[in-house]
Amino acid sequence: MNHQIIKQIVEAIFKKAKKETPSHTKNALSHHIANKFDGKINYRTFERAYEKYIEGKNIGPPKKGSINFFCEYLGYEDYEDYITKNEQTPTSLTEPLVEKLPKKNPIDRKKRLKQLLFLISIILILFFGSYYAILLFKNKNDINIKEPNVDCMAWVKDHYVLIDCDSLLHNTKVIPYNASLYKNMKKVRVNAAYPFFSEIDQKPLVWYYKTKRGTIEYFTAPGLHPVNGETLKKITPGIITKYVPIHNLKPDSFLTIDETVETNKKTAILILNNDTFDNDMTTAFASLFLKNKSHIIRLNDSKYYDREFVNRFDLEKETLLNGNKISIDTLVLGTTEYSFKKNDNPPNTITCTVSFNYRIFEKKRHKWQETFSKRKLTSGIGYSEDEAKQNAINKTNYD
Repeated sequence: MNHQIIKQIVEAIFKKAKKETPSHTKNALSHHIANKFDGKINYRTFERAYEKYIEGKNIGPPKKGSINFFCEYLGYEDYEDYITKNEQTPTSLTEPLVEKLPKKNPIDRKKRLKQLLFLISIILILFFGSYYAILLFKNKNDINIKEPNVDCMAWVKDHYVLIDCDSLLHNTKVIPYNASLYKNMKKVRVNAAYPFFSEIDQKPLVWYYKTKRGTIEYFTAPGLHPVNGETLKKITPGIITKYVPIHNLKPDSFLTIDETVETNKKTAILILNNDTFDNDMTTAFASLFLKNKSHIIRLNDSKYYDREFVNRFDLEKETLLNGNKISIDTLVLGTTEYSFKKNDNPPNTITCTVSFNYRIFEKKRHKWQETFSKRKLTSGIGYSEDEAKQNAINKTNYD
């Protein structure tokens, strides 16, 4: 089959798919097209075609049967029907798909080789120059290195930062500099593959704190919670089994943020920021449904954000949560955008503006129906981007 015609067909099917679904990632588009054939063809076939003819990767061409599916998606019976109706005549139906390349000039090859060797020499000079510069200025006692005239530090989101002792931060404690805490104390996100224990002596590498809502926070050092001063507890196999989710990018890969609500009502929430799970907005927005005594589930692993994602929750089947069959009553899908601006008044402050769009789907006559959609725009001020962002989120009214 003709290489250029197949490329034309592949470009056409993905152009059509982009008009039918809001998510334009390679994976989402391939899933969308494959779903049109009810499992007759795997979505990977469309992904490979995208990689070869759109991304230009050097992989094998699709089979003739797959190309017939491509044409069927465009409204034709098969490849021959596409050729006929578009009045195209391939030079040969068995034409090889490998393009003929012009013969290389030996002089040009020598010139390119010299240029490559020169570039490699420059890179090596820069690399070793930087390496020896670091060795020259590195302090042997770097654990005790502090910035000049900075004797204090403060907790910002998930780690300590050095700060002037006279600084005034909103809702953030300024404490004396502690080399061990500054170097070792971090707040981390974990999954089942995280190294919780030392491979040498099996001592814990993670300590945790359980909030009043039942969520678990994980830290890389023992001691007190950096914000509320509560004593952190060392991780145990039991805590890992009960609270740490196994992430597998499927709709049954959930992290429950409230296990204390005694109700059969389940609300699943997915909020993305640039295709990344927005934990801060999800936690804040979940409070709206907690007031309604709904069991909240955060869909923090899925990258699908469209109606195809909604349809994955088959109302005729039960969904698994931690090995138990559950029924989802409400789905919430949202996206966030954050912008930051430095302020002259008050000085040394930052304003964060958050734009939050979300849709709510509920069960109606055995189908998912969109019952509500809203766009929220709020702003907050802080002495760091993280503080300003959190203040903006806290001011958002979801009612």
